[in-house]
Amino acid sequence: SLELVECHVELTLTLEGQAQHLVRLRTFGVAGDPQLLRQAQLPPDLGTNLVAIFHDRAQNEVWRDYCVQHFAPYCKARWKNGDIPPDDPDWIAISNAFFEAVRETDSTIAGTALIGMEMLSQTHSVLSRETVGQLASTLVLDDNCGEPARITALRVCGGLKKTEILPTVRFLAQTAETIPLQVAAIATLGDLGDSSDREYLKITLSTGNERLHPAAKSSLQRLANAKPQREAE
Repeated sequence: SLELVECHVELTLTLEGQAQHLVRLRTFGVAGDPQLLRQAQLPPDLGTNLVAIFHDRAQNEVWRDYCVQHFAPYCKARWKNGDIPPDDPDWIAISNAFFEAVRETDSTIAGTALIGMEMLSQTHSVLSRETVGQLASTLVLDDNCGEPARITALRVCGGLKKTEILPTVRFLAQTAETIPLQVAAIATLGDLGDSSDREYLKITLSTGNERLHPAAKSSLQRLANAKPQREAE
């Protein structure tokens, strides 16, 4: 995109080669560039440079977000066996940047960081899923959180079964001020809700805004499939 080209031009010469690789990743997908993330030996300063660009507030926000997108893939490529030494300086820098990024709730960056942390926590125990769930729950419960970050946090909480946010999910499913946020809340009802949520979902499906229908239909189906297990619990 033009924004990424403009950001690329602003990069220092020491980052130029790696920036070109990252632009190709943007075009072909995170896993699509074996020269960068699939090679046996990663560029020695790649992690450092990703963090440095994220920290540079003079950079375009899209470019900073894009670098955050690559924190988790970089860690997976750097520590393929899932064992990240907690005291490794490279990991400490990435970890600190993750936690800084998830606090940037006025943009897409917090949600991007949350997705990366959730993905990394699936395979690397140095970042616990409980920690990720707590971060996501905090964003969902924060009325001052920006909408993109809150939407992402809702879906992460759904995947991690953070049922403690269910009252807020139900409230947002019915009263959210925007359709995207309401859709995310309705979708999360399918992950966290129970039979008491079926009536609202049926009403939404039959009389609500048509843009809510796919999420309502999916949640109804998932609640029906999960009913025996949830009743047993």
